[in-house]
Amino acid sequence: MIEIIKKHFKKIIVAILGIFTLTAAASTVLHVPQGGTGAGTFTAGGILQGDGTGAIQSNIMTGDGTLSASGVLTVSADAVETITVEGKAAEDIDIGEAVYISGAVGNNVQFSLADNTVDGKTYVAGVAIESKTSGQTIRVRHVGQLDNFDTSAWADGDNLYLSTAGSLMNTVPTSGTTLHVAYVEYSHATLGDILLHVCGEKNIGAPASTDLFLRMGDSAGVNKLSYRDYANNEIANIDSDGNMYFGGSVGIGIATPAQLLHMQGNGTAAQGWARFGLSSTEYTEIGHKGNNSAINAVGDGNLDFRHDSVTKMSLTDAGVLTATTFTGALSGNATTATALAANGANCSAGQYPLGVDASGAVESCTNNFTVWLTNKSGGSLAANDTVVIDTGTNNAVTTTTSSANKRVIGVIKTGGVADAQVEVQISGIVSVKISAVVPGPGYFLRTATSAKYVYASGTSGAAGDFLISLQGGGPGATITAMFKQPELL
Repeated sequence: MIEIIKKHFKKIIVAILGIFTLTAAASTVLHVPQGGTGAGTFTAGGILQGDGTGAIQSNIMTGDGTLSASGVLTVSADAVETITVEGKAAEDIDIGEAVYISGAVGNNVQFSLADNTVDGKTYVAGVAIESKTSGQTIRVRHVGQLDNFDTSAWADGDNLYLSTAGSLMNTVPTSGTTLHVAYVEYSHATLGDILLHVCGEKNIGAPASTDLFLRMGDSAGVNKLSYRDYANNEIANIDSDGNMYFGGSVGIGIATPAQLLHMQGNGTAAQGWARFGLSSTEYTEIGHKGNNSAINAVGDGNLDFRHDSVTKMSLTDAGVLTATTFTGALSGNATTATALAANGANCSAGQYPLGVDASGAVESCTNNFTVWLTNKSGGSLAANDTVVIDTGTNNAVTTTTSSANKRVIGVIKTGGVADAQVEVQISGIVSVKISAVVPGPGYFLRTATSAKYVYASGTSGAAGDFLISLQGGGPGATITAMFKQPELL
């Protein structure tokens, strides 16, 4: 009669070297007639062997058990469900603690406490099935059940993960390697039971020529693959819609980005550009090629420069540059007199250059109303003084006391001391000083015998007249007048 009672009423099938097969779910007692007759021969070194200290071994199972003199073989429930190895404890190790292989002593491997926060200690070989001190032989279970120890800190069905110093925890670690070790089958202070399931590696890899897949939990961008630092802070993620987030700087072609986005090529022209666009024929590139940085617009349309989504400057494919305004100093030829006037080194406000040289510098300035000449009157000239050409000095003016002087040139707008540059208005509307009464508008004006003054010659015009009054006034007054073609005859 052969009888088996399996712990926890679990069905087991035991096949011993193909000689006989036992299938039962009754008890943990395997009853063999003394001497083993009728069901095989059980002799030392044979199919089933007892070592006299409580361990029963066969070619296909290892487990706790006893073989009594009466032929009663008692085998533990996990004998045919486990893989147990033996080695030396490199430190004090208690039952239920996770260990890794830390070396070898003689013909035995050496076990130390595993730790999910220490590099090299995360490769879990199994869980100790007994408590031993440093240097003692210890048995470690790699696969199967481990029972009869304290599991009361956990609940039935909990997942157990590697923690520090060989301990297990029933929550996913927030730092270090995440390594699943076991499931809790039975929570109890003395009769606890776990099922070992060691899995997980700190590195993920694939064989050569093989794709590696990480599948998300949805297709709507809700679930994500999250990258976290040691303190469990999220530093990057990619969701199931392909959207990516980075908490720090991103380097493309460079391992130590200096900016939030840092792209660096390998020195070739093709890798010096960043491209943005809708298609292979409509795009914009920004990059550094050779010694210069560049913006390369490809396709239809202008290259626009915008602020707050409003175009402020635009460059056409023909090279025409337009902008809402230009301010500040401009290098080279400017497009408008206003642009030149904005530079104090060029023409003053209200003037424009008569020409520029090859470098873009202004050769001379005018506003069509005034010219700058040298004061050779021997004294100071002030605004509203009438002046004539100085015949003894190039590009100079002086005063006159001759009535109706035909060499009259204009009226001072910006005065100056002797030999200084003065601004002379030669056309347009001007304010002028009169030496005698001007009855009203429409009177012709000429130089007076009083230096710097003019007087009215009448309303018909005569030689020497160069202004026509726009208003009247008394002696010594300043009136407005307009330049006219000088009367020479």
